[in-house]
Amino acid sequence: MVVVEPVNTDQRVPDGYHLTFDGGPPLDVNEWWGRSDDFAELVATVQMPLVTLDFGDWMDDLRAPRH
Repeated sequence: MVVVEPVNTDQRVPDGYHLTFDGGPPLDVNEWWGRSDDFAELVATVQMPLVTLDFGDWMDDLRAPRH
């Protein structure tokens, strides 16, 4: 997520913008710019879902000859 990337430490948005994670309290975006290590610690406390995207059929349709 770009907000927590260190290269963006000096960025700001207007007050009132926030992030949410795992149903927890809102996180003020301006408090999280550049804090990738802190965010990694936060997300490590939660079991993340594992999702597999399979675009096989969709890609087959795109490759099929068009008449």
